[in-house]
Amino acid sequence: MLAAAPEAVLREAKLITPSGKPKSASVVRDCRNGVCAFYQYLQGTSMASPHAVGVAALIVSQQGASQDGG
Repeated sequence: MLAAAPEAVLREAKLITPSGKPKSASVVRDCRNGVCAFYQYLQGTSMASPHAVGVAALIVSQQGASQDGG
């Protein structure tokens, strides 16, 4: 999953050059109108949990929530 990444964190981890060019294929720089944003490909449960919660929310919105488990 591609997630927003703070520039300062990427600099500290030496994943971008002093000029902001990515040094790793896992980092993406997107510059528009003179402003750049950085993204990083990540994986794991921290990245999957928002998707799982979103699916659960969709199910509850359609089926309702039951306190008795049924």
